[in-house]
Amino acid sequence: MSYYHIILLLSLVIILFLLPNQLYDYLQYKYSKIQQKVKKTIGLDLIKNAEELISCCSSVHSLKKSDLKDVKYKFFTDLLLNILLLHRSLGTPLKKYMLEIRTAMQRDIRCEKKIYYEKQKTLLQSVFLMILMFCFIYVYKSELNIQISNKVTFIILFSQLAGVYVVNIIYNKIKYIYFNDYSIFFEVLYKLKVKMEVGGSIQSILLNSNLNLAYQLKSKTLSSQIIRLHKLIESWRHTGESISVEIEELITEVNHLFNDSLDKFLESIVFVRFLSLLLFFLLPFLGLNFFFFSLLFS
Repeated sequence: MSYYHIILLLSLVIILFLLPNQLYDYLQYKYSKIQQKVKKTIGLDLIKNAEELISCCSSVHSLKKSDLKDVKYKFFTDLLLNILLLHRSLGTPLKKYMLEIRTAMQRDIRCEKKIYYEKQKTLLQSVFLMILMFCFIYVYKSELNIQISNKVTFIILFSQLAGVYVVNIIYNKIKYIYFNDYSIFFEVLYKLKVKMEVGGSIQSILLNSNLNLAYQLKSKTLSSQIIRLHKLIESWRHTGESISVEIEELITEVNHLFNDSLDKFLESIVFVRFLSLLLFFLLPFLGLNFFFFSLLFS
């Protein structure tokens, strides 16, 4: 190491020690924001919220509205708040409903964790290929004395970062296509189930269950289940006979369909990961090496 590098390193150390506290706070704030953004991108914050909500369901006797205020996980938070409200106003027992909602959340979080692991796997493979490519660039520049402009290096880096961003958008889009309708339908079914078991007039129960959200779904996968729900509701309106058992069976049936969709989604993710790594990383990597070898042997 030359004297120049030593002086530069010492200067940086001195500057770091002399930086004001406000700048440290600002940098720490920016770092935490970036960290939150990364967690949100790969789905880690969603999993954390789900685990916190499951923990809240475990302590039903000491559960308060304030415990749920900052823990948002899909429709489950609002559903738990409704149950808590019914418990305070009507004395509805909490434990039974909390266990059911907790089981549903645990099933849902398994899906989210699988999606998270697939995203994480793609990210790690992308980073590995990026490091590998820039190691090759360094070797070619330093050992083989091949000149590569900073502009070319920046374009390669930018294209690979853009690849990671595009893949994340594709993941989220595919996730929305596969699971958004399930989320809405589950929300309607669980709200309806809880309201029916608590009791009340048929009209008020239906009014507070957001049935129109389910009826408006255009899902081909859930089309027969939506029609079945509509028939059950109409039968209940006309006869007044309980349909709680049928709603429970419908929830079980939709859960099976959800698991099938999860398997198809994971297959799609594997294909997207392979295609993205091929287009954004492997092909540029092979193209760069071909270019370098052509220079060496020309």
